[in-house]
This record gives sequence, C-alpha cells and structure tokens, in this order.
Amino acid sequence: MRAAEPSAHSRTLPRACDGLLARLAELSHGSPSAASLQHFVSFTSQTDEEAYCSPEKAEEARQKGNELFKAGSYAAAVEMYTEAMKRNPKDHVPYSNRAACYQKLMEWQLAIKDADRCVEMDPMFVKGWSRKAGIHFFLKEYHKALDAYDHILKLDPNNEEAKSMTEQVLAAVNSANHSGEIDHERQARAMQDPEILAILGDPQMRSILGEMQSDPKKAKAVMNDPSISAKLQKLIAAGVLQVR
Repeated sequence: MRAAEPSAHSRTLPRACDGLLARLAELSHGSPSAASLQHFVSFTSQTDEEAYCSPEKAEEARQKGNELFKAGSYAAAVEMYTEAMKRNPKDHVPYSNRAACYQKLMEWQLAIKDADRCVEMDPMFVKGWSRKAGIHFFLKEYHKALDAYDHILKLDPNNEEAKSMTEQVLAAVNSANHSGEIDHERQARAMQDPEILAILGDPQMRSILGEMQSDPKKAKAVMNDPSISAKLQKLIAAGVLQVR
C-alpha cells in the first residue's frame, strides 16, 4: 500500500509556524506554550517526511534516472536520483547512480562524495566500491584506487574486473614512478590525505626516508620489512615518493 501524498497545507505548515515560534520565544522566554508549539512543529515536519517516503516511488524515480542517464541527460538524471534518495533515504543504490552522473559531468568531488556515502551505507555493495575505485583512478589517486579494489577482492576474490583493474593501476603507478616527472597537482591532493600525512609524520618513516634520500640503495633493504614496505608502496602509489 502506497503512502499518501502530503497536502500542500501540511507541507507549508512548518514554514508558517517558524516566524510565530520565534516571536513566541522572544515574548515567553521558553514558556511551556512555546515549547509545546516547538514540539508540534517538529512532529508535523517528521510526519511530512514519513508521508513523503515511499520505496515504490523511489524506485520509479531511480528507473527514470536510469533512462535519462542512458539518453545522456546527466543533469536531469541527477534530479531523479536525488528524488529517489528523498523518497527512500535508506537505499544506497541511488548514491552509486548519482556518482556515475557526476562522473559524466566531471564533478569529481561530488562523485567521490556520493561513492563514499554509498559504501558507507552498504560496505558489501561491490558496485559501489568499483565506482569509488574508478573515480580515484581517474583522479590519479592510485593508492585509494588500490585500496578500493583490494576491498572488492576481499568481498569477491574471483572478481575479474577488480583483478584486471588492479593490474592497470599498478602499471600506472610504475609508469609514473619511473618517469622522473613530478605531478604537483597529484602530490598536493595526496598531501591532504590523513593516511599519507600519518605515514609522513611517523618518526621511524621520516628516519627511513631520510636514509633513502642519502643512500638510494637502502630502499631495497627496507623493502624486506612488510610493514615498512607497505607504507613506502602507499607513498609511491600516492605520488609523494619516487624510487628508481
């Protein structure tokens, strides 16, 4: 059974009460009558939101979004996916869909925000992780792309796409590492990553990096330590360290 649509009166009631409530608060300084009105407005707003929620209408909006996406109408598709989220706030799938739209619109920060929200809502959703990994790969945030593909392979060890893309990311990392060129924009983004900053701020890692700078041959020796190696590989993938 579908939830009834909220009336125009019920939708405007909270807005109409805002000014009155503020005035009452000024006059009564939090008197019981003002507190009661505040509770009434809060209850009415919550009731409106609950009435608007409808998994069926949410899916209808999402499917319309899919049709618009296929037609190349990405901005219109964003509106439909947003509507689906409002109709069913607990569904993670529209976030993945909208992230794909933002990719097409080259709104990368909005895309990654939606992808992150998607996998936060459902950490088992492989497609959401794949979407997230793809965005990071495009942005040359290779360390984050590798983490996302690694997560997919933990969920689905036989996922061929994740295996193939992991190899592509590693090839890109190796190419950038051996090119000798410094991508300043990539480095700047990496230096805003808390994980990278934590590695660089570790006293032991600072000491090791200093030794590697004075004697590059020491890099091979420290790579024998799995823990140190993992951190160094993270820095290389992020583009803040080059080892040749």
